[in-house]
Amino acid sequence: MSRLVLTQNDIASRVSQFLGEGSTPGTAHKDIVYRGLRNFYYPVDATTGQPHVWSFLKQHYAMSVINDVWKYALPEDFSEFASDITFDTGDGYPPVKEKLPEQIIKMRAGCDTSGYPQYYALVPVKYDNEVGTYYELWFYPNPDGTYLLQFFYKIDPTKPETSTDYLPGGVRATEAIIENCLAVAEQQEDDVAGLHTQLAVTKTQELIAHDKKSRTNRLGNLYRGEQEWPPARKTLTDSLTSDDVYS
Repeated sequence: MSRLVLTQNDIASRVSQFLGEGSTPGTAHKDIVYRGLRNFYYPVDATTGQPHVWSFLKQHYAMSVINDVWKYALPEDFSEFASDITFDTGDGYPPVKEKLPEQIIKMRAGCDTSGYPQYYALVPVKYDNEVGTYYELWFYPNPDGTYLLQFFYKIDPTKPETSTDYLPGGVRATEAIIENCLAVAEQQEDDVAGLHTQLAVTKTQELIAHDKKSRTNRLGNLYRGEQEWPPARKTLTDSLTSDDVYS
């Protein structure tokens, strides 16, 4: 059964035909596809002027923190957080709050205590030529037991490994991807922002609007009366902030 979604080779073939170089793509055509994909995967929302994170590039991740271990490696394709770090359903703990790595170190130096994780820092710890930057999560206080945490993060799409690889985004994203690739070809070969550049903008912004609309009903907090649910437990710093204590 054939699918409407296109492979890397299908799109490279479109680029080759657009440039009048036949239907068999070469390395140069694939390079244009890679450039077009980078433009598509990291768009700016024209209505807000802010970068848009595609919902299909968000990955759910669950992890267990265990007793007395405060550093944890993140997946290789981690790019940035797309949600708060929360505890497993029913635990009743508040979301873990973000701090700078230096603040986590100061907290540990000031009071090396144990409890449920209240703060985290995202720390780049290693760079690899093939993968990129590796990240760790540092927690404070030291976990005093096993806790299940979960969050969504944005992945960095990898370069398609074979010509038959399908691209993230599915059928709905196909036309926007094609136009972004043809826009690169148009600008590179003709040195002009023409029809395909205009179509790339239009198709991408239409897809952003749909992407935002499709997830609107999943946003917001759940309340019972005037209380947020689940109720937040007391923290170590209810009366004083960590900056007051450790600055």
